[in-house]
Amino acid sequence: GKRAAILSIVGFLATIFCYLGVNLVLSGLHSYGS
Repeated sequence: GKRAAILSIVGFLATIFCYLGVNLVLSGLHSYGS
């Protein structure tokens, strides 16, 4: 249904956001440490 589609889209965006966020944080900490 429509709700399932919305939930899947939200979950997909959340996954991408978390993935990019973690990459930015790790790269930021790495460059900050060096």
